[in-house]
This record gives sequence, structure tokens and C-alpha cells, in this order.
Amino acid sequence: MESNVDSALPDQEPQTQEQQYTCQKTFVQEADELNGLVQKLVSLNHRSIKEIKSTSFRIIYILELYLEQSNLLDAHLKDLVTPLIDFIKVSIIKQQEEQQEQENDEIYFKSLRDSFKILYVLTKVRGFKTIIKLFPHEVTDLVPVVKRLEVQYQNWIDIKIGREEKNQLSLKSNDMYLPSSNEQEETIDDNSTQESAEIIELDNNNDNTTIDSKTGMVNDNDNRDEITTWEEIYVLGLWISLLVIIPFKFTAIDPIAQTEQGITNRMVRICKQGLSENSKIRESFSELLAKLLIRPDMKKEQKDFLDWCSEAIDRVVVSSQSTDNVPGHQDVLLLVGIYSTLASMFKKGNRIDYLPFPSRLYQKVIEGHRLSSHGSERIMSKIFIKLVQRVAIIMLPPVSGSWRYQKLIKPLLLKNDLSVRQIGNNNAHADEQEEDDVDIPQEIDEILELVLGGLKDKDTIVRWTSAKGIGRIVSLLPKEMGDQVIQVIIDLFEKDETLDADPSAWHGACLALAELSRRGLLLPERLDQVVPLLVRSLFFDILKGTYSVGSHVRDSACYLSWALARTYHHSVLSKYLDSISQSLVVTSLFDREINCRKSASAAFQELVGRHQGSVPHGIDIVTTADFFAVGNRKNSFTNIALFIASYPEYYESIVAHLAKFKVYHWDLEIRELAAKSIKLMTNINPQYIVEKVLPTLISSIRSDLIPVRHGGSITISDILISLQENNQTQLLSSNIKYRILYEIKDTKNEKLYKGKGGALIRLAMCRLIYSICLLEFPLDIDLKQVFESDQQQNSESKNEKSTNQSRIQALRAKISMQKSISNRTSLNNPSLPSQQQSNNSNIPFDILLNYLKENLIHPNEDVQKQASVSFKLFFENYMVQDKRAQLQEMVKYYCKTLISDPNNSARRGSALVLGVLPFKFMNCTENLINNILDSLIKSMFEDSPLLKDIETRVNAIHSIQSIGSFLLDQEYHNKSDSQLSSSFRNQIFIEKLWNPLIKATGDYSIDKRGDIGSWVRELSCKVLYHLVSIINSTIQIDSNQGRELIDQSRLTNLLCILFKLSAEKLDKIRDVVCNIIHKLLWIKPSLENLIIDHQKLINIFVEFPSSHFNWFRTNESFPLLCMILQFDTYRNPFLEGLFSSIGGASKYLVDDSIASILFYFDSSEKDSNEFNQKIINFSNSMIKILEIPNEKYNLSTIKSVFKLIETKRFDYLLNSNPEILERIVYLCKEKIKKLNDIYLLLHSIPLFSYFLIEFKDNKNILDLSNQALLSMVSNTKFPKVRKLASLELCKSKFLSVNSKHLLYSTQWDQDIEVIINQIEQLYLSFNYPIPKHLSASITKEPSTSITTKEPEPIISHKDEQPTTVVNNNLEIVPEDSNDLMEI
Repeated sequence: MESNVDSALPDQEPQTQEQQYTCQKTFVQEADELNGLVQKLVSLNHRSIKEIKSTSFRIIYILELYLEQSNLLDAHLKDLVTPLIDFIKVSIIKQQEEQQEQENDEIYFKSLRDSFKILYVLTKVRGFKTIIKLFPHEVTDLVPVVKRLEVQYQNWIDIKIGREEKNQLSLKSNDMYLPSSNEQEETIDDNSTQESAEIIELDNNNDNTTIDSKTGMVNDNDNRDEITTWEEIYVLGLWISLLVIIPFKFTAIDPIAQTEQGITNRMVRICKQGLSENSKIRESFSELLAKLLIRPDMKKEQKDFLDWCSEAIDRVVVSSQSTDNVPGHQDVLLLVGIYSTLASMFKKGNRIDYLPFPSRLYQKVIEGHRLSSHGSERIMSKIFIKLVQRVAIIMLPPVSGSWRYQKLIKPLLLKNDLSVRQIGNNNAHADEQEEDDVDIPQEIDEILELVLGGLKDKDTIVRWTSAKGIGRIVSLLPKEMGDQVIQVIIDLFEKDETLDADPSAWHGACLALAELSRRGLLLPERLDQVVPLLVRSLFFDILKGTYSVGSHVRDSACYLSWALARTYHHSVLSKYLDSISQSLVVTSLFDREINCRKSASAAFQELVGRHQGSVPHGIDIVTTADFFAVGNRKNSFTNIALFIASYPEYYESIVAHLAKFKVYHWDLEIRELAAKSIKLMTNINPQYIVEKVLPTLISSIRSDLIPVRHGGSITISDILISLQENNQTQLLSSNIKYRILYEIKDTKNEKLYKGKGGALIRLAMCRLIYSICLLEFPLDIDLKQVFESDQQQNSESKNEKSTNQSRIQALRAKISMQKSISNRTSLNNPSLPSQQQSNNSNIPFDILLNYLKENLIHPNEDVQKQASVSFKLFFENYMVQDKRAQLQEMVKYYCKTLISDPNNSARRGSALVLGVLPFKFMNCTENLINNILDSLIKSMFEDSPLLKDIETRVNAIHSIQSIGSFLLDQEYHNKSDSQLSSSFRNQIFIEKLWNPLIKATGDYSIDKRGDIGSWVRELSCKVLYHLVSIINSTIQIDSNQGRELIDQSRLTNLLCILFKLSAEKLDKIRDVVCNIIHKLLWIKPSLENLIIDHQKLINIFVEFPSSHFNWFRTNESFPLLCMILQFDTYRNPFLEGLFSSIGGASKYLVDDSIASILFYFDSSEKDSNEFNQKIINFSNSMIKILEIPNEKYNLSTIKSVFKLIETKRFDYLLNSNPEILERIVYLCKEKIKKLNDIYLLLHSIPLFSYFLIEFKDNKNILDLSNQALLSMVSNTKFPKVRKLASLELCKSKFLSVNSKHLLYSTQWDQDIEVIINQIEQLYLSFNYPIPKHLSASITKEPSTSITTKEPEPIISHKDEQPTTVVNNNLEIVPEDSNDLMEI
């Protein structure tokens, strides 16, 4: 069987280690497929347009997978681009030749347009500068490509104009007559699938454009393959931008090139027109125009274009004055196109050609920038900054500043001492004099102001462009002026980086300093200012409500670190290496954002590589905390941080950062990870943590801020646990313990426990109390007296050193102890913690007890569980010695609360706390155990809607597990003087542990959350196995005492329940119970003597299943589980569970269930006797299930019977055992006898119709089917049931002519009083007595069918419906009603 399962699974290649830790690709896996698809596209080997679309879509899909790693495509670009561009080139050159047949033309044109589209996608993925290098650039290609561009661009303009006209026409269509909704409904056929919106034809000609009457928008139904695409124009523009840089005059190609109709003027006109396009066309035309105008033979056209730009900008400025200085959309697009072209020209062209720079153009560019548009402000600002920086480069002298920093190593002259020199130091004074003599144009000041202002822009691309512009401009400035610019940039780092700093300014400043550093413009003497700012920027984080801002600043700070490490020599950077390296390590480990951690890791790697040997343990850290390892946040906080902290150079900086920032972080996950990380750091140096970190954390407990108080509390808890695990608790002084207890005692911030975030504080305090109990802090002192004594002792020690001081302190300690004893009151009637707090107790025991009791009744489930865990240690360490009476009173109180308190939260907490009692230390009596178990069992099977609660049941089962473990602890009961006899424990186990848990496995409660009863079923099965395993391991079931607890009947009953649950529809339950079955079958010592058919079962549940096998997948698990059908003992319960899957709403579950049953039948098809016996046994089990009087399963049972009967496997019974089929039909008819469930009735109709048609030769089955259908035809509640049943009844074999006429002529969905005579006639025609309910229903319910709203039969129906009977005076409370709001 195992081999059959394995063979059905696909082969899975094991993942490599690199694939497990990263999703990065290393090569183009689809390279061969891509090349094949491209060759297929250009070779026209397609039979239809649809096939071409499929090929193109697949190519584009593969290419876009590499958007983030486009460099991987470089090795394959030539194989992809060359066929496509050659195909386009041939089509352009031969476009005037004879055309192919019309059928082939469609495929040809579609392939051509898709080729352009694929080339565009390549430019998008890899960048157009890389792609156009692979385009052909022969001289003869220029003229035909330009002609093609002219034609296609003109078509594009015509299409745009046509669309605008149609949209204008669509606006006018709103005034046209549109039919009302009622008229539309009358004209639309009921059986039609067309949309309800009417479409109005605009033109009866060949134009297929229509207008949607609802939206009023144009529906363009033109064939898109016949329309010029913008991708084609974009690619042609880029191709021509490559062709225009040929080293020949245009007159050699076009004799009339210098005339108005020459090729140059035509290209300029097209490009000017396209500069206002709102698409990628503008970018390609800008690139084309810039490359065209920088040619040496285009000086006149270049000057004319600059004049045209000035005039165009002036027109935009003038036109915008009439609209409050807000230009139109087209005007903004034109400005963007002009600025982009000018910037590209000034970048690629010769600087001399633009000198002197036209002042009019400069003024117009500045004026144009003052205009703004909401749609294009971001791109407009970016292009403007790019343009003005290019203008500044033209205006400034083209000589780089001699004052730049450059590395110059002279090891031969300086022997072993490496130094850094400045090039030209001998002539430094002369160079400074030359720089002072340089005239700086006045416009440079204005440009610098604009570019520096761009560093604070709200958009990242503007800041990035400004930073690069600063680097280019400063490199041409004199030292003094450049130093002023740097000072302005440094001044941008203002205010506190964690409170009120401007993140945009800090981000732009970091980028600008990085660019200056890369160019050597940031002199070493500035590092004293820059490095502290760098360290602050690495931890920039400003809280903004529920999120923070600053990740981009930290990322840019990493870039600045990378630039500093790359630029400066070790002798310059050595004194800053420690602070930079420690800050980068901390950022790479603990930053919240993955990109910042990776950036810091890359910068640290650069620092280690450039300054080898200077960074402590750099190679080891880079190897461990590499670019991919820090991608996992949890791994960074725990494993990598622990490794790096083992080096003393980094330990203090790591701990300081965690304790100062991450412990109080606004993100809950970061706080949790930081606490866990500090716990690991405590293992390395516990003394440092106790002395330096713990005092600060203790004071944070009383903070008013929720993140601070929560983070401090959980971190203290983890530190205390770590000290306990490492046996270092002696490091905790009494003063520290008292301070922790005193901070908990301080309740002035009690408001934090209520409202938003209160659950977090409660959870943290419970964790802290757990740690206190774990370390057994002294809780019998008076905190107030202790702290007053300490304060008075300190003051007296300063004034006098009396010999009686020790006596006074001893006396005060004794008084404090006496007060603590006198103030303690027994817990005769436990009350709410808030009431006890009113006594202002200073005893830690009372304080912690009140905290725990208050949190135990909190609505939050996590808070309750943590409080119960803390209570367990609290009981064991503080209440089992001298406070047993108080503990007994608490047990009585919680038992009473569990069964009578209407507060769900109080009952849930009571159920939890009863399971954590210290049974081994409190000398439990039989009466006490009985009371506790009676309360838990009553809460599990509570029927009152006011007290019925699923969470209480789950908690009660957890407590029963704990009590069961105690009762079965044979070693404890043998050694101790236990008051519980063996017979009592055996009786309790059977009556109050085993039987209630078995009963709990049948919990099928549901509410709006779904099948909540599955929580109880799953947990009950786990607890039952837990008890069996304890008995088998400690007592041994084969022994006499073991057989008294677990015999064969109980174990068989348990297995039947498990098999039933394994066949049900919930995948999670199936996985849990199947694993339990597997453990029971293979448990050691073996239970083979108590499990029926043990040897056969272990052949199904093999000891070591395949690693690929999964019980969740029904196509794998059900074929295996259906082998249970061969066992008579387990068949009935298993089939009962399987019916819930077959009758479920999930198609895959139904199909897999049926297929698995058929696989079980067909496995013995060769042996007919075995096959027939399987059918008979299965059918008898089906009969027993149908005999179960449970209305909850009626629907799934009926659906399952129909699904199985229609498989034809049971037709054998018609001749051999017809009584079995007759019994099945009879029981199905009885299931619908009450006629009050429409879902059941609707699903029963096809079942009886099948019996009526397929088993028509059996008179008994036919008669039963007729009776069932006839009873549904006479249904008084549901007209739809009557109608559908009448249609199926018409197929009956024994219908007379009158009966058929009556069935066909009557409208059975009319009111029941209208068709009552026809129903009576129908009964008489079948010779059946008229049922009494017809006349009774007519008298009592004259017309229920009119107002009854029936659901459709296809609507999914829940199998289990909750039935609750309540008092009329009580309000029904749903099971999931949590008191989530505190009062």
C-alpha cells in the first residue's frame, strides 16, 4: 500500500541549500524556451491569431520574471533581439513589395506588432540603452525606418483624434432616450445570458464603436491588430536615435536633407510634435531629438531648437496666467518633454556649442518651473533638477577642483608606513590662487539653491537626482565655495532623529554626502562632523502613530557608509572604523526592514574588504552575517546576533542598542525578538546585563507608554529566566529583587491595564510574575518598610555613624515582619483583585496574587493562559506550605464560579486554574478530586445557553488532562502517603476521565466561526491518547491494574471513534487522529492483544510512511483509509464519518471519497465472490447508518446514498439480495417523513427519481419511490418541492393516462388550497390513502406558500445546526460572546 501511495506522487527534486535560504535566481531557466518561442514568432509558424497571442504572452511573462535581476538576461539578449529586429527590418524594407494572401496577412501583421511589443518589454526589463546596442545600424536603414515612423505616427495621431471625437459623442449620448429598467426587463428573455445594459449603436457603417447605456463610455470594438501601437512608435524612435549618429553627412543619404522636406527637418518636426505625448513615445522622441541635434552638422537646427524651446515655454507661461498659473495637462507634458530633451542635449553635446549660454532660455526654464501640476509635479521636478544641473556644468569651467581628496600610496618612499597624499600638494597654493581667479556666473548661486532645495523634496527621485547634481557641480567649484555647499548639506541634519527631524532632509543629505564622498569632494577634515551624523542616521526612526518613518534614511546612511569605506584610506578612516563597523553590525542585525539589513551588511562587507585587518573579526562576521543570511529577521535577532556578540568588541554596542531602542520599539514583534535576543546575551555575560541593563529596564516598568512598559517587563522576565537556566541567580541582589517587586506594586498607572493595549501589559506582567516565582523571590516582606529603611539608613550614614545603627535596623526588620504577619488575612471569600487593592497592601504575596486573579478573568485568551501558567508556579512555591487552607478556599471558589458564574471569561479562567493546582503537594482528598472533576465535567456538557461556552470546554479538557496525569502517576502514589486509594483512582479514571472524554469526541457545535466543536473533538482525542500512553508506560495495560483501566472494549471504542473522525471532512482533524492511530498501533510496549485486527492494521498504517505522504491530502489519505472497510469492527463508524465527507459541499472531497470507495471495491474485482461480499457488507453498514435517529446527519446521509447508488456498483443486489435495496429505499423514505427540511427534500427528489427509473423492475422499490415522491408532491410548505417532485413522478412506470394528464396540466407551485383537489385525485389514481396532514394544514395554514421564502437547492447547507432550548425569560447568548470590553 505504501508503494501505491508513493507512485501516485510526482517526483520532487531536493532543494539545494541556496534555494532554501533565498529566492534569488542564478540563471535564466527558460532560455531554451524563450529562444524557441521567438523563432516561432518570427518564422510565422502559427495557424491562428490566438496562437500568436499565446506565444507572445508567454514570452512577455517569462521576461517580466527577471525585472529584479535583469542582468541575468545579458547572455541571451543577442539571441532574443536579433531575430525580432531582423524580422522588423525585412518587413519595413519590403513594405512596398507585393503583399501576401489576406489570410496570411493577418498572421504577418499580428506577428510584426507583437515583435515590437516584445522589444518594448525587453527595454523595460533591461533598459533601452542596453537593448538598442543590439539594433542594426547600417546607413541604408535610416530612410526606410524614418518613413515607417512618419506613417505610423500619423496613424497614431488619427486614432487619438478619433477616440477623442467618440468620447465627445459619448457625452452627448447621455441626452438620448434610454429605456427604463422595467422596459429593459420586459425585453430581455429570462433564459438569456446577455448583460442587462443596453448598447446603443452610433453608426451603421463599418465603425463598430458602441456606447454603454449605463456607463456612458465608449466601447471600442475595432480590431486592435489593425491599429498602430505605441510600442511600435517607441521602438522605431529608439532605433532611429541609434541610426542618426552615423559618421556621415545626411546629404550623402538624402540629397534634399537640408531642405524643408529633407530627412532632418522631418525628424525634427515629428519629435517636436511627440514631446507632448503622454506615453513612452515622449521618451524615445526626446532621446532621438537630443542625439540628432548634437551632430556637428546640425548647428543651425540646434540653435533653432533652443529658440523654439524658449518660445514654447513662454507660450505655456502666458497661457497659464489666465488659469491662476496652473498650466493645462498638455502644457505640462510639453514642458517635461522640452526639459528632458535639453538635459539630454547638454549631457551628450559639446559644451562649447552652448556658450555663451542663452540667458533668455535660462530665464524661461526658471519661469516654467514655477508652474505646477498635480499630475506631473514629481516627474517635472526631477527633469527640472536634471536640467539646471546640466546648465550649471556648462556655465562652470570644465576643470575639476584640484582640492579633491585622492588616494596616493607611496610604500617605497615611506617604507612600511602607508600614507595618503594629495595630488599636487606642491602646487596647492598656486592652484588655490588659480581657483580664486575663476569667475563664477551669478546663475550658479540660484542653481545651487534650487538643487539644494531638491534635497528636501518629498519625492525620492527628486532627492536622488539633486544629490547626484550636487556632486557634479561641486566638483567644478573652488574649494571655498564647495566647502560652503558641504556645510549647507551638513546643516540639513537638524533636530532629533527619533522625534522631530525631517526625514526627507536627512535622506537627501545622506545621499549628497555619499555622492561627494565618492568623488573625493568630502575632505578628511570633515569626517569629524560627518561620521557622528552617519551613526545617528543609521538609527533614524520617527514614530508616526501606528507606523514609523525612517527606513529610507537608514538605507541612504548605509550607502554613505559604503562610499566612505570605498573612498578613504585606512590612515584617514582608522579612528572612525570602530564606531562605523559597530553601527553597521547593529543595523544589519536589528533593523526592522529587510532592505536596510541587507544594505548595512553590504556596507560592512565593503568596509572589511577595503580595510582588511582593521575591522575586528571582520571576515568571520561577513561570512556569517552575509547579504542573504540577514534577510531572515528572526535568524538575525537570535542566531547571528548571538554569534557576533560572542566577540567582546561588539557585545556592549549590541546590548546597548537592544536595551535603548529595540526593547521599546513600536512593533510588537520587534519587542519580542529584542527580549529574546537580550536573553541570549545574558548567557554570554550575565553580570554585565544585571549591572548595566537591568536597572534601566526596571525603571521602565512604570512608564506611561505601552511599548516601553511592555518591552521592559518581558525583557526583565527573559533575563530572570536566563539567570535561572545558567544558575546565576546569585548575581541578583536583594535590592534589585525588591525594586522589581516595588515597581509591580506601584499602581499609579493602572489605567494602562484598560483600553487599547491593556492586554499586552497584562500579558507582560504575568510573564514577569512567572519569572519571579521561578526564581522564588521573597514575598513575605513589607515593601514600604524596606524602602523607608533603606532611605533612612542612607541619610543617617551621612550624618552620623552610631554604634546602635545595627540594632535599630534589626528592630525595624522585626517590626516589618510582625506587620506583614498581622496584615495577612486568609482568603475565606476570594474577591476581585481591585477590591483587595483598595487595602493598599505592601506585601508582594498579596500584590502578585491579586494581579494573577484579575488577569485570570480577563477576556483575552492569551492573558488567561499566561496567568494560569504563572499560577502553577505561584501555588507550588508559595502556597503549599503554610497557606493550604487559603488554597482550599480558592479551589472551592473557582469550582463554584465554573458552574454558575454567567461571565464567560470567569468560567474560562476557573477551568484553567483548576488544572494547574499543585495536586502532588496539597494532599488531595477524594472529596476534593470529586468536586473538581464534577465541576469540570458539568462545564463540558452544559446545556444552558447562558453558560454554554466552547472555550470553557476546551480549558476544562486541558485541566482534566492534568488531573489524569496526576491520578495515573503510580510512582508518586506508591512513595507518598497519598489519601487516594487505588480503587478510587480506577473508578475516577473510568467514570470522570475516560467516559467524559469519549463523550466529548461527539461535540459538533457550530456558530458563526464554523465548526467550533472540532476544537473539543481534536483535544479530546489527544488527551485520550495521552492517558493511554501513561498507562502503557507506567502501569502496563497487560497487567491486572492496567486491565482495570483500559480493556479491549474501551480501546476498541476509542479506535472506532478515531476511524470515524479520520473519515470526516476536516483535514486538520484527519491529520491529528490518523497520527494518533499510528502511535497506538506502534506504541511500545505493543497493544496487539487489545487491538482487534492489529496485524492487518499495521499493514495499512506502516511504521515509517513516505516523507511525501500527507494525511491532509484526501487524494492520498482516503484510498488508504478506505481499506478500513474490510474490518467488520470498524466499518460502521468509519462509514458514518465518510458519509459526512461524501455529503459535504466540497467537490474535491466528494470526488476523492467516492473514488476511494470504488478503488476499495475494484481491488477485488477479479474475485467475484469477494467483490459481492464487500457490496453486501457495505450495504448492511449503510442500512445501520440510515437507522440512526439523528436528524443532524439526514442530509449528508441522503446525499451519500445517492452518490453511491448511482455508481452502479450496487446493481448486483437487485438480483441477489433485493431486500437490502428495499430496506435502503424504505429508510430513505422514512428520513423525509416529517417534511420540514427543504434542503433534505430537494436532495431526496433525485434519489427517489433514480430508484424510480433504474430499479423499475422491482415493484417494492417502485412502490416506495412513488410514495416518497407523492408525499413531496403533496407538501404543504414548499411549492418548489411540489413542482420538482411532480416532474420526477411523471417518469413513474405505473402512471395511468389520467394521472399523467393531471401531473402535466397542474401548476404545482400554486397555493396548496388551489391544488388540493388535484392532490387528492393523484392519491386516488395510485390507490394510496389521502394523508391526514393535508386537510389539517389547510385549516391551520391557509396560505403559507405565498410568504415562505425558499432557498435555492444549490446553496450549500451546513450539516450540523445548533439546537438550543432556552427559557423565555433568558436571552440567548452565542457561544463566542466574549466580554472583550472591560468595565
